[in-house]
Order: sequence, then C-alpha cells, then structure tokens
Amino acid sequence: MRSSSKSLVLLALALAASGNGARGGDPAIAEAIRREREELIIALEYQLTTRLVDYPMGRIALSAAAVLEAGIAPGHPTVTSAFQELAKMPIRETYSAVCYLLAIDASRQALLADMMETRARDSRSATTLASRPDPLRAKMEELVAFLAGGSGGVWSYGGRYDGDLSNTQFAMLGLEIALENDVPVPVEVFSEVAGALLETQWRSSSTFRFTIGYRAPAWPGVVPETRRSVERSATPAGWNYELDPEMTPSEAMTAAGVSSLLIAKKGLRRAFLLTQELEARIDRAILGGLAWIVKRHDEFRQPYALYSLEKVCDLAGIELLDGKDWHAIGARHYISAKARGGVAWDTADHGLALLFLCRATRSRLHAHGPPVFITPRGSEPVPEQGEDLVFVAAAAGFIPARVIFEFAASSRNPRLGPILDEALKAIPPERSHEALGRILEIWSDDDGLTAWAKRAAARVAGAEVPGREACWRLSASFAELHALERSDAPDPERLGPLLSGRGRPALARRALDLVERTGMAEVFGEVAGLTAHADPGVRRRAHEVLARWTGLHVQPPPGAGGEPRDILEAARPWKEWWRESGEAFCMRRRAAVLIGGMERAATPEMREASLDAVVALGHDAIPAIFEVMDRGEFSIHVVRALEKITGESRGLRANDWKR
Repeated sequence: MRSSSKSLVLLALALAASGNGARGGDPAIAEAIRREREELIIALEYQLTTRLVDYPMGRIALSAAAVLEAGIAPGHPTVTSAFQELAKMPIRETYSAVCYLLAIDASRQALLADMMETRARDSRSATTLASRPDPLRAKMEELVAFLAGGSGGVWSYGGRYDGDLSNTQFAMLGLEIALENDVPVPVEVFSEVAGALLETQWRSSSTFRFTIGYRAPAWPGVVPETRRSVERSATPAGWNYELDPEMTPSEAMTAAGVSSLLIAKKGLRRAFLLTQELEARIDRAILGGLAWIVKRHDEFRQPYALYSLEKVCDLAGIELLDGKDWHAIGARHYISAKARGGVAWDTADHGLALLFLCRATRSRLHAHGPPVFITPRGSEPVPEQGEDLVFVAAAAGFIPARVIFEFAASSRNPRLGPILDEALKAIPPERSHEALGRILEIWSDDDGLTAWAKRAAARVAGAEVPGREACWRLSASFAELHALERSDAPDPERLGPLLSGRGRPALARRALDLVERTGMAEVFGEVAGLTAHADPGVRRRAHEVLARWTGLHVQPPPGAGGEPRDILEAARPWKEWWRESGEAFCMRRRAAVLIGGMERAATPEMREASLDAVVALGHDAIPAIFEVMDRGEFSIHVVRALEKITGESRGLRANDWKR
C-alpha cells in the first residue's frame, strides 16, 4: 500500500525492502533495468534541453517516473530539473497528467524509503521524521482534480468526456494512485467508468478453461508468503480502443479494460458503494477479460501491451497465467527483441518497458506487506480521522483495519483470523455497514477465511447470516440505516422496512434507537410488531420505545427462554393499541412535531410556514395544541393556529378553549 502523507505518526513498512526497483533474483532482468535506466536518464536530459513538440509534460514525467522506479534517487540533478520544469507546465492532457502522477508517486515512495533508512541509522524521534514537508502533495491533488473533472465514464486526450480506452486506462491508473495516497476522488467517477466498460465489452461464444496463480506477500512474524492456483471457466471477452462492442478486441485494450475495472471496483468498495449486483457484473467482466488475456498471452509483445498486462496482474496479485510466469516471459521477449536491434521504439516506449520490468504498478501491500504505524510513546492508540488503527503485537505497532482486511483477502491465510477479529472490533457499531463490507471482501472462496467471515457476520448481525447474498442485503440495510441516522429529517417510509422483523437483532435494535430518538410515530406499527421478535433484547427495546412515547403501562415481554405463547400474548396489547389508536396517535405526533418546529423557528418566514402546516392538519391538530397549552409554556403563534383552525377567538388559555 502506498503511504498517506496525512498520517500523524511514522509509517514504517513491514519489510526492510523499499522502492519498486528490480524484484526477484533474475540477473538478466536486473541488468536490463540497469541499462534501460542509464539510457533513459540520458534521454531525459535531452528532453529537458529540447523543445518537445507534443506532450512535453507527459514525455518528461514518464521518463522521470521510470528512472525513479528503477532506483534513481529523487535528488538526482536531472530528476530535480525535471520536476522543476514540470511545475511550470499547464495541465492539459490526460496522458500527461497521469505520467506526472506516476512521477510524483515514485518520488514520494523513494523519499519514504530514504526516511526509513534514516530512522534505522539514527535515534531521532518518530515525530521529527514524520513532520517532513510534502511539497508534491498539492500538485498531486491538482492533477487528480483535472482527471476527475468533466463527466462520463471515459477519457479523451483532453479530459473526461467521450474518448477512448487508452486514455481511460491511463486516467484510471492516475485514480489508483489517488486511492493509494488518500487523495479524494468523487465516487461517481468509478461508477460511471464501470458502467461504460460493462456496456462496451465484446464477448465470444465459446467457454474457455484456465488457471490463475495468485501470490500474496509474507507478513514477517505473522503469516508466510502464500501462493494459490484457482481454476476458472469463462467466455473470453475483451475491449478495443474505440470501445465498440461490435469490433474485435485487442490484447492491450482488453488488459486496459480489466485493470480499469479492478480500480473502479476498488474505489467503489472503499466508498462502501459496491452493490451486490454491480460486483457480480464487474467480476464477470474481469473474468471474461482474463480468459481473453490468457488465451492470447503470446500476443503481448510491444512495451505498451506489456505495461498494460503488468497493470492487470500486479493490481490483481496474479503471478501465473495458466501456469506461465507472465512477467518472466514478457521480460525475456523484450530483452531478446532489443538485443536483436532494429526495433523502432521511441523514448516513451522505453519508459513503459522500464515500468514493466520494474513491476511499477505493484502496490506497497503486495511488495512489502502491511504498513505499521508506530507512535512516539510506542503503545498508545493514535487518533487519526478515517483510520481504525489496530495494535498487532507481532508487528509491534498499529495497522489500519482496512489494510488488514485487504491483506487477508489477498493472502487467504486462516491464521490471520485473530488479527481480523481485532480489526473488526476497531470498526465502531455505527459503521456496521462498513464492517460487513470488509467481511464481504473475505467471504469468497470456500476456505478457512470464509468460515471466519461467516462467524464475523453473525457477530455484527447478532444472529447467523445464512449466506453471502444475505450478508450483502444486511450490509445494504445497515448502510440505509446509517444514512437515516445522519439525516436531519429521517424518512419513515425508508425506516419502516428496517423494522420489519426479518432483520437481524443488531439492525433492529439500532433502528429502534432511531425511533426512540425521533419519536417517529409513523413506524410505531412496525415497532409494535417487534414486541414479539424472537430476540429478547429486540422485543424489550421495542416495548421501551412504545411505553416512553405513548405513556401506556403494558406488561413487559418475557425475557430469554420465554414461551412463544407468552411472547405473543405480551405483544397483543401493543398491536391492538396500534390497530385502534395508531392513526390518531400519529396525527397528534405529526402536529406536535410541527408545533415544535413553529416554536423553534429561526425566522418569521419559517415560523409562518410551520404555522400553515399545523393549520393544514385541521381539527386533528387540536389535541396536540391543547397538550402544548396544558404545559403552560407556549407562544402566541400556538393560539393563532387554533384560531385559524376553528375560526374562533376564545382567549389565551387552554381552559378558555375547552369550555
């Protein structure tokens, strides 16, 4: 995972390795990276001293990003000059903006690696190291704002509007960098991209069987590196540059579509707006794209296509395509083609090739394992907005709950269960929809981690959740309730279904808390039904809510172990009351709410609007008006409402009107 500059604490990587340079031990690839880096730094120097006709920002930034990923230090004079030149340029093109983001991200990660090395050498406090300024953060936010501007689910050369898949895949790579660096991205961007790609995918008619080999990194002291092979069957499907579902796909554009959907899914999941239906559609499209890629793997030869393939596989944590090491094969082909000579590739091609060789898209989570937050005091929780930090003894520090779940979804190691338990506890009850969303990340394959996910969902729900589909529905219900809780005027029609009695106990209890807080009489019928709920805590809470707001004295329901007959008998008075008096009670409550709003109105206009609403209820509002007058503290506007309803004027006291 790439690090966030917003952290108030020192970010240390779980592994000692840093930087995104050559990974693995293949000496031929390491040598190829070294040579490409030396050639590209010379090319970058030339770019800085020459007037580039087209895409000057993009060309300079791509070269800078590639050499940084290959191990050149951010303080190298040529790289420094490149950033100085880039800062002067206007942001005009999609490609250029994304290449600039690539360069900034590579520079920030290299600086982080240097910070870790410095910390290992000296004894300065974590606070001192963490306070280093990040001058590139503002530029990163500006670039992301450019990409997110406009409308639609695809990008053209000049921004987000009708365009092509090549620009779109680069734009989505830029938004992936934004996600990893905690730069806000409007979630509708991800929704629109997913919609556009789902509508434009070409599909073949035959089914293809293949295997995908996944690799997840080790977490030292916690779990070892894991590898797993999964058999898949899908109809090969893909995309083309024009995003025309009637045209034959290409290898590079199919990879572009898959990587873009992976990022869109990630963005929607982070925002807890990935619905069950949309997830299923995205997953089918990704699987079809992977089938196309595996079937035509030998066609990935050009640098652009290789880099597109690298984005797919490293974003998804894929090591093998149908048993073949895609990176080793691609690297060998590139090295061989270059050695033969005669290939007419420009500087941009060499930059893309170097990014491919370096595995530049691989996330920090896959490259180094989870990050660890260390406080200056060593063991106290760190209050940071947006992060649910969990202390992990084996890591000797705090790790964001989100990262723990993402790592577990990739690793699939059941030994992570106890740490996941702690991560789940870190998510507060009012965000149960987020907790269930995290659990759904884990609930996939039929393995030990899915068994943990089922138990965890039951803990959140307060009862067994029968399947993944039911977990999705429950997550959506909790999200709906969360939105109602944050609303100034929650809608009874939206709350009613959450009190249907079919929901899990935790959902029902929270919904009842909202009813009690608001006195929402329109849903008291559903609350009366909950007095016969199977869970003793729910039926007791429903009884308490009704007793408080109605003032009625009704026998409390039986507790745990109560006989079904006794439970139904205890609920009967409430159900009868609702059937006989519910409508009148609701009218009084509605009038009371409107009168309260009239009395608290901040402006004369608001007061008159509330008065008119009370009057519109007619004689049904009179009992509530009398209740207010009986309490003895009311304004002249209460009397005005009474006069308008009755057409009479009897005085200022309740007794004057009751005679």
